[in-house]
Amino acid sequence: MQKSAMPIGPTTPLRLTLRAIALAAGLACSAAVPVALAQTGTQTGTQTAAQAATTEDTLVMKNGQILKGKIVSETAERIVFRVRIAGMETEVPYERSQIDKVLRGAAGDTTPAKAPASDPAATPVAPGALPGTAPGTSAPSSTPGRFIEGEGTRYYVIELSGEFGSEITQTPIRQALKNAKEQKADVVIFMLDAKWEQSKLEPLPDDAANFDEIFRAEDIVPLFVEEVPTTWEKPPRIVFWVKKAMAGAALLPLVAKEIYFAPDGKIGGLGNLTFMMEGVGDEVVREKQRSLRMGHAEGWAIRGGYDYRLIQAMARIEYVLSVRYKDGKPELFEGYPKDPGEELLTDSGMGAQSDTVEDRVNGIGNDVLTLDERNARLLGLSKGTVSNKDELLDALGLSRGAVDVSDRSTRITRDWKSGLERAQTQIRRLMRDLAEVRVEAPGDYDARTKARNQRRRIIRDIRGLLRQWGEALTGRWLYQNQIPGDLQLEYLDSGIEIEQKKDKKD
Repeated sequence: MQKSAMPIGPTTPLRLTLRAIALAAGLACSAAVPVALAQTGTQTGTQTAAQAATTEDTLVMKNGQILKGKIVSETAERIVFRVRIAGMETEVPYERSQIDKVLRGAAGDTTPAKAPASDPAATPVAPGALPGTAPGTSAPSSTPGRFIEGEGTRYYVIELSGEFGSEITQTPIRQALKNAKEQKADVVIFMLDAKWEQSKLEPLPDDAANFDEIFRAEDIVPLFVEEVPTTWEKPPRIVFWVKKAMAGAALLPLVAKEIYFAPDGKIGGLGNLTFMMEGVGDEVVREKQRSLRMGHAEGWAIRGGYDYRLIQAMARIEYVLSVRYKDGKPELFEGYPKDPGEELLTDSGMGAQSDTVEDRVNGIGNDVLTLDERNARLLGLSKGTVSNKDELLDALGLSRGAVDVSDRSTRITRDWKSGLERAQTQIRRLMRDLAEVRVEAPGDYDARTKARNQRRRIIRDIRGLLRQWGEALTGRWLYQNQIPGDLQLEYLDSGIEIEQKKDKKD
């Protein structure tokens, strides 16, 4: 049978990809194959695909995942949502506590962001392999490295670069901290450069989604403020050097007492909560959601010894914050400057005071606060501005006589990134394999059973990878690559099992 010529890959738009997956799954099926296996995804009656697209509903989940399909039923507690996976429809119940927004019909028309152009060549991840490892190997921190001898202050450097919540995440950080503890480090230095790319030619990112990355940060910051102080015999100094810490990554350095900036360093990008959930529910509900988010972010800043009003200024467009200096020390106050020497940090952001698109894209302007090396230093948040590791060591007094004990730091972060890349590649390949399972004519009972078993094996493999690498598979990545969540796959698997039990031998 001829296969669909439509390529199925991460760059294909969502609706087009679902249609292509459906065709790939259904073209070779016989008329006798049950609907759950042979569903082609075509519209019934005179309804066109374009008309169907405008009636799609959208669920925006709190984990960042975006689901498109149709609301089947809803109560105050949950929504039953019909989705299509690899050409098959399944109905999945979602608790409202998991859902951030419900967009009905044309209001849910959301275009996915640009995804990678192609899959990188990679070796499949072995089932059961530990995150961050090559197939058949153990976790990087499972065996102690060599102990580095030497007199003097012992320092350990951990470079955090890449996408926050994916490449910068708790497992490799925990592994690196464990290695730093084995090396009896006196100082642990985090060099933070989280990916933050925006273009004025593309839609600005959703502000609420940016701010909601703080919930992702809450899986990471306890490592610094809870695990290290309670599990180390002698807790080390924690130092952050910031090149880029936007959105959820902004909270990481704010839990440390010592922060240094690169010349172009920035902390901010928490988004504008003023317009969060605009049009969803009433204003009382929206304000409760804003307050919940603010409380989380402010709490971590306070733990680090910083003024909670900095978080308010980072997140709310209507919040006006200024600073004055008394005896050389900064003093924050709400409202506009009135006296000479006072400086405006953020204005109301309304009307003529609104920042331009270019300002927002570049993380400048003053609708919301973005800490750069200048204002962070003047506000007493930054200890100094340094361009690289050597300058930082010099500023910390570690350039002479100190011992670099960063034994396995680079390997840990490198292995995590390469393992994640392999897992992502394998998940995409398995989704294509799932779509290509078909029953050749005449499609007897044995052929249908074989196809169902094959589908179930693939679904189990995908679910295993999703569970194994779940912390690093962001909602954005799942959406860009049209990857269903674990719950959706569980219901799809159950549906196939039920269909098999109902089938009869020819």
